[in-house]
Amino acid sequence: MRNLILKYFREFLISAERGIKEYLNNIDKDYYDFMDSHVKIIVQSSIERINFLILLLCLGYPFTGIGYSEEGMGRLIEAIAKDSDIYLKTEVKSIKRYNEGLIIKGDFGKEIFDRVILAYPVFEDMNTIEDENLKDYFRKYIHLITEELRKTMKNILYLQYLRIPELPIG
Repeated sequence: MRNLILKYFREFLISAERGIKEYLNNIDKDYYDFMDSHVKIIVQSSIERINFLILLLCLGYPFTGIGYSEEGMGRLIEAIAKDSDIYLKTEVKSIKRYNEGLIIKGDFGKEIFDRVILAYPVFEDMNTIEDENLKDYFRKYIHLITEELRKTMKNILYLQYLRIPELPIG
């Protein structure tokens, strides 16, 4: 195996775009977008900027067992949410900083939380954020959102709040 890899190693140092055309011809746009998203996650780059070897390594990464929750992302969220208050399909009306936490107003009322997982298109609905520093934080990342990710974010209906019951609400 070692000799085989060494023999053909240089052939995989071509651009990823060229490698796709030569070795993975006739792939559809959805699969190309999947590969590009994978590259962005694994090496924080895009297909246009890497070589074919890096692309192949990125595609094999999920099979290494590194960086992935053993029982899937749902199981990871369940572990995080254990012993926490969870609000599903909850409308968030406003988010504001409060000391070390956040005041969230929603259709459940108004509560203070020390940690929050928001799974809604926050980048497209900054009106809910009342704190300018928090808005600035999110604005730093808007340019990184691809159209595919934007579509995914629109379909997320899950909100989770970890409550701090002992803090007074002002």
